[in-house]
Parts: sequence; structure tokens; C-alpha cells
Amino acid sequence: MRCLMNVERPWSLDVQEVFAALGTKREGLSADEARLRLAQYGRNILQAREREPWYVVLAHQFANPLVYLLIGAAIIKAVFKGPADAGVIIAVLVFMALIGFIQELKARQAMAALLELSAPRSKVLRHGVPTVVEAAELVPGDILLLEAGDRIGADARLVEAAELRVNESTFTGESLPVKKTLTVVAPDAPLHDRTDMVFMGTAVSHGRGVAVVCATGMATEIGRIAGAVNTAVKDVTPLQRGMDRLGRAILWIVVGACFALGVAAFMNGMPWVDVLLLAVAAAVAAIPEGLPAAVTVVLAICVNRMAKRNVLIRKLTAVETLGTATVICSDKTGTLTLNQMTVREVWTPAARYTLTGGGYDPSGTFEREGEPTDPTADPVAAEMLRGAALCNDAALRLGDGGWEIVGDPTEGALVVAAAKAGVDVDRLRERFPRVAEMPFESERRYMATAHRVGERAVVYVKGSVEKLLTLCGTLRTPAGDVPLEGEVRESVLQANLSMARRALRVLAVACATVTETEAVNLTEASFTGKLVLLGLAGMIDPPREAARRAV
Repeated sequence: MRCLMNVERPWSLDVQEVFAALGTKREGLSADEARLRLAQYGRNILQAREREPWYVVLAHQFANPLVYLLIGAAIIKAVFKGPADAGVIIAVLVFMALIGFIQELKARQAMAALLELSAPRSKVLRHGVPTVVEAAELVPGDILLLEAGDRIGADARLVEAAELRVNESTFTGESLPVKKTLTVVAPDAPLHDRTDMVFMGTAVSHGRGVAVVCATGMATEIGRIAGAVNTAVKDVTPLQRGMDRLGRAILWIVVGACFALGVAAFMNGMPWVDVLLLAVAAAVAAIPEGLPAAVTVVLAICVNRMAKRNVLIRKLTAVETLGTATVICSDKTGTLTLNQMTVREVWTPAARYTLTGGGYDPSGTFEREGEPTDPTADPVAAEMLRGAALCNDAALRLGDGGWEIVGDPTEGALVVAAAKAGVDVDRLRERFPRVAEMPFESERRYMATAHRVGERAVVYVKGSVEKLLTLCGTLRTPAGDVPLEGEVRESVLQANLSMARRALRVLAVACATVTETEAVNLTEASFTGKLVLLGLAGMIDPPREAARRAV
């Protein structure tokens, strides 16, 4: 699970230097070389902490001072009084141990099954031929081929990047994707500034790229995190500490009382065997032998209740720890929120629409003043949704786990909004094919695409409100296009401000009719001053349904 020892900080090296250090080339490794490296460096998997054998898990169920005392009492009872009396104590202890043992084994099996559900694959070049392999078989020097929707299987240095953006919320917690470049960065650059690298466990949201694998398994960034987790020291829970204190206190009280009782009985002339049995009887009577079993049963009931809420708990004592928590620190993106950008509001000069539903499920509706409505009945809203879907590279797909977006989450939100209005986005793109495009760039702050719409050539643009206001000359209303100045311009700014105050991310959509030549040779000059502002869309990463109750 190592990377090659002679390549360090690949983000600070030129691509050719990385190739030389890794002993590879742009065409990738041969199948034989890949097998040799796999044998040398191991499979590309994260090593979990070594599992305890079943007998160790079973032995842990008896790790309690009260249990030790009961075991001792049972042994003495068996020796001097026969197995019948000892059998009752042993039966209680076995019952308690089996409940905890079975629960931990079931949780362990469930976690193993969850891990087996995910068997990611990666596309690599082997001798210049694109080949799909298990991500676990990636080795340093492999050439990864990346495209929208791919989950990245190893840490790699980018060789090519075409409008490549990667969702790195696994590391940063930010739902917005990071734009990747080939620019070399400083050797001491922090993780989020290594824009020429892609990392294991992240996903490509937009564009395509080619990268050379530099680290696999535990040598990856996520592997280092896993290693730190594996080496974390186990702490005892408050319940375990309390039970230990109670057990020791009872142990010393019982031993002291039994010793005093035995001394008194012996001094009164009782045989030493009777004295010993009397002391044992007193100890067994004083020890709450049902307490460990009762605690185990209560914790098992709590675990089952949590399981019904889709919470998997591996150890019984973790339930009690959760119950005593007073402060819970939680990540927002993907934990309290869906990590799925969702359009909540659409504004046009004629109306303000609210969208229901959350995430990428297109089953929501448009509402106007609290009543469901068809936005396509408004020609301006219909044109805006058409532009938002066409000036867009994202695709909505129904996967095994539900609706998902292939592409940028922000663009995906606009596609879902169009689908909620009844727009068949795939068919729309077939009817109005794209003839040219200007991809989104942070310096430009907009994306533009040119399409054939009947006999016309139309450019659709989406981007920041401030930028599009400088490019648009008019605003489309039901009564026609009006100059974008004075009160008209102020109404747009107020709509933008209103959404921004509610933590919505706002995008503007505009269109322009251009000549065929301007469409094919698309530049900013092709539509500057001709653009007509259609409306605004406000979106947010919505909270999960259970987040309010959880908080």
C-alpha cells in the first residue's frame, strides 16, 4: 500500500518529472508491469484495524469486576455444594455474555456487507489501450482516464485537464466542486490548494482529465486519515467506568464483610468448611448478580431501536455513550444537508415561483403564492428553464440508489428544476443541438452555448447576476423586452438581494439571437449588448428531512 519511494510531493513537480520518477509514460503500463507492481506495492485498499477473533470478543463480555466475583463464587459453590447452585450463577453470566457477543457479531457482519456493496472500478491505459480494472488493482504509474461521474480510485497527478472539476467534499466539506489545472503548486501547499492533483475517494463532477497514479492504499491522503483512525486509543465509556467503580466497591465491601463474618463464625467454633460456605453464601447474596445481565438487556433493546432507525452500532456500550453526549459536533455538507444543490426559487418579471421537493428527485412542483402552477404557461419562465437546461452539461439519471446527477451539482440543480416543470431535458437537447460553447471559467463568471432553434441561432448564457447585468441590454417581460435600466434594473437587483439574504446561491439566465457565423465562432463579442435577461434561479444545499429532529 505504498507509493514509489522516489517521488515526493508530485504536485510540485512537472509532469515529465513525475513520469520519470514513477517509471511510466503517457501510454501507461503494460499488463506484465502492472502485475509486478501490484505484487510489490500491494492492493489499492484501505487497511482496517485488525479484527479481534471471535473468542476475544466473547471474552470481553466477561470483563467486569462483578463478573469476576460471581465466577469465583460459582467455582466455590461447585466445589463445596455441587453444580446445582453454581449452575444458576453460570446461567446468568452465559446469558449476559451471549447477548453482547451475538450483537457485536451481527454488527460486524452488517458492516462487512456494506463494504462489499461498493466495488469501484477505474478506467486506465494499459499499453495505450483503455481498460477498465478494479480500483483495488491500481498501481503507482497507472494512467487514469477521468470523466464526469467517475469516482477517483487513487491519488494522482494530472496530465491533462479539460474543464475538469472535482467534488472534494470528502476532505473539505464544501459541496461546490474544485476546478483542476495542470499548474505546478508549491511543495508546502495544503491539500485544498493542490489543484493539479486528484485524490482517492473524490468524484469528477464535470469535464474530463488524464492523471498518473502517484499513491495507492494507505499512502493516499484518505489512507493517512484511515491510519490515524486505526491507531486511535480506545477509551472506556462512562457506563464502563461506573460499572468498574461499582464492582470494585462492592467487591471490597463484600470481601470485608465476609472476612468479618467468617472470623466471627470461626471464633464461635464453626468448622472451617461451614465458615467458608457461609462467607460464600453471604457474598453471593450481597452481589447483584442480575445487574450485569439487566444492563446488557437494556443496551441490546436500545441497539435494536437504533437499528430500526438505520443506525448501525457495533458495540453495546456505544449506545450509553451516545445517550450521555451533551455536545455533538457535526459536519454540514452531506451530513445535515443532502449534498445535492436544489433550486428553491425562480424569479421572472411576471412571477416568483417556489419549488417543492429536495435533492435530485424531480417529483417536486412549482408553486405560485402557495398554489401549484405550470411555469411553462408563462412564456418567459418557459424560455428561462429551456435556457437553463440547454446551457448545461449535467445529466439526471435514475440509479440503483435513486436519482443522481452526472456532472456539476449546480448545473444538476437547474436540470432538476426543468424536469419538475415537465421539461424532457434529453429530448430538448436533441431538438436544439449545441453548435458551440464557452465553458464556465471563474474569471468569466458565466457559461454560454449556441444552439439551432428552428431557423434561428440562439445563444443561452447562465452565470452570476452581476456579470450578466453588464452583458444584457434588455429584460424580457410578458409585454415584450424592456431596457434594463432604472427601476427595471433595480427590480432585478432587489430580487437577487432577497434570495441572497435567504442563503440562496443565485444564477441569472439570458438569451440572444445571433447570426449563424456568430454562433459557430462563439465569443463574448457575439452576444454582448444583444442578451436579454430571462430570470433568476436561487438554489441551496437543503437540509435532510431528519436534520431538524436530530438537532
